[in-house]
Parts: sequence; C-alpha cells; structure tokens
Amino acid sequence: CRYSVLLGRNWRNSDRSLPVAVTRGIPPPSSPGVDWPLVLGSFSAAVLFLFSLVFVVLVARRRVNTAAVDKKRRQEDKFWTQRHAQDRVIAVPVRSSSFPPEEWSSRDSETESRSSLWSPLSTFTTPMSPIH
Repeated sequence: CRYSVLLGRNWRNSDRSLPVAVTRGIPPPSSPGVDWPLVLGSFSAAVLFLFSLVFVVLVARRRVNTAAVDKKRRQEDKFWTQRHAQDRVIAVPVRSSSFPPEEWSSRDSETESRSSLWSPLSTFTTPMSPIH
C-alpha cells in the first residue's frame, strides 16, 4: 500500500508497505468430529430456558392460588357480614297460657322484686347473690 499526505502545500508519498498475508477464515478441522463447545453451549442454553420457564410457571401458579384464596376469604367475609346484618335480637316477653291475663300483673310484680337476685336467662338453678 502507498499513502499520499498533504504536508503544507506539497503532497508527499509514503514508501510501499510489505505485503500482508491474508487467510480466508478459520480452516476447517482436519477430522470431522463433534463440536463440543457448540454442544455444551446449546445444552446449557436449553437447561437455562427450561429453568426459567419452570420458575415463571411456579410464580404464576402461586399468584393464582393466592388470588383464589383471597377471593374465597372475601366472599366468606361478605357472607358473614350479610348474615350478621340480618341478625336481629328481639326481646319478646313469653307469657304462660296457664295464667289468665288478670294474674299477669301480679306475676310481673313478683318478677320485678326478685329480678335483682335471679336472672331467668341464667343456667344456674340457685339464685344469684346481690353484688355489694
């Protein structure tokens, strides 16, 4: 190769360079065999891809299961909220049909006098002692 360079107002030419030996790529192997680096690289890429795929599937499955559990819990909470909203405690006095209505007032006064000592809702058979 020869180069021309402008130096000031004059062109100067370089000396010829020595010829360069050029080879055309890597020569083929002398004996056709297995390209082990290519095989191992392909195998490791396949294993890495499979592990990545398994990881993505496991994460997706876990999220789906978590979402299903959360949805079930929300539905149960909603059910019980609605159920508790329907609960209405109504105190209805129960009158015995064996006493005529005239005796109800006398029984009410008896109940009022002992209501501080005995609770009809108590599971105990003995009266409660008054708290001092």
